[in-house]
Amino acid sequence: MPDAGSFSVLLSARNPHCLIVSSGRLKHPPLPLISSRIMFSTFVPDEQAMLNLGVSFAAQLQGGDVVYLVGDLGAGKTTLVKGIIHGLGYSGSVTSPTYTLVESYEFADFNVYHFDLYRLESPEELEFLGIRDMVGDQSVILVEWPDKGQGVLPVADHLIDITYKDSGRAVNISGRDLTYGGLVE
Repeated sequence: MPDAGSFSVLLSARNPHCLIVSSGRLKHPPLPLISSRIMFSTFVPDEQAMLNLGVSFAAQLQGGDVVYLVGDLGAGKTTLVKGIIHGLGYSGSVTSPTYTLVESYEFADFNVYHFDLYRLESPEELEFLGIRDMVGDQSVILVEWPDKGQGVLPVADHLIDITYKDSGRAVNISGRDLTYGGLVE
């Protein structure tokens, strides 16, 4: 039996466009994803490498993208998001939305919304936050703990799965058919 904080990412046998993200205690249906093929895997030895990976991954994003980030507490999801936001050109401080649930970052042509749903009591709370107004071609949505928002969250374009491995992290990125070859390893 997996530990309560670990996740398994499996292809759905019934729907090839869905991933099943599960742990020993979660009983949610598959998280919808545009493509279920792992396109990039890497080992990340430290925090700086995770930030660098985020900066590189940012080049793959476009307006309207939704990114799900899954992994145990402390796995590096927020660190990766910091790299992504800085890679998009933001020069200010990037903070974790653990208690606020969402932080927004404004750019000239688009906005980035970073959700941390760890403390979300019910997916309907996302409606009160105005998620439907945030989703669109002029935004990028980054979601930690997406299983907590099922039924309300938009379909993901990318799924980033971070797991502990040796003294670092294994990162698997899947999503729509893009070239992840430009990412640093």
